[in-house]
Amino acid sequence: MTRIKAIVLDADGVLFRKINPKLDQKLLQLAHVSEEIVKEKRKKYWALTKIGTLTSKEMWFGALDHPSFEKGVLGELGIKAKEFTTQDLFEMNIGAIDFLQLMKKQNLPLILLSNSSEDLIEKQYSYFKLEQFFTKTFFSHKMKIAKPDSRVFEKVLKELSFEASEILFVDDKEKNIFAAKELGFQTFLFTEDGDFVKIQRRISPKQKIPALESF
Repeated sequence: MTRIKAIVLDADGVLFRKINPKLDQKLLQLAHVSEEIVKEKRKKYWALTKIGTLTSKEMWFGALDHPSFEKGVLGELGIKAKEFTTQDLFEMNIGAIDFLQLMKKQNLPLILLSNSSEDLIEKQYSYFKLEQFFTKTFFSHKMKIAKPDSRVFEKVLKELSFEASEILFVDDKEKNIFAAKELGFQTFLFTEDGDFVKIQRRISPKQKIPALESF
């Protein structure tokens, strides 16, 4: 297998605790509607927000220029703006910072590739000061395309000085893993915090990793 020269990491579900379950639970508590309706409304707006068609503000409060999206998630669920915030939902996965620090010490380039919006993924990235670890970021709302679209991975390859076979792509969704693998990336499906140890062992099979052994 080709030696790994760079790592492309997903954010939500890999670096961060998955935000959608916590977000849906909060909306559910404030809206007093069924869980199905909460998910339906959130997904409806997220589909356009993650590709930059709607801004984060428009996602929550409405977009007058987009028919059927005038109310926003909060408006459609009958939630008052002052009752809602997302920052209290932010949480890093256990072992994520240790892993990033270890990769930085090893001078292995880290690239962030995430389906995103300003107030969720990009805001978390800034909140946890992760810019110190990453050489480049690819946010879907800025690219105007989202995983698993193959154009996302083609853009990453175009802007990086590595072959696909030299890059390890880490994501928690099988459809994204499949799309990357189709273009020749090495891949790792992230399912639990302990996977940071497995990733490090895959990168350096013979190296002892005391910083992560407790996970």
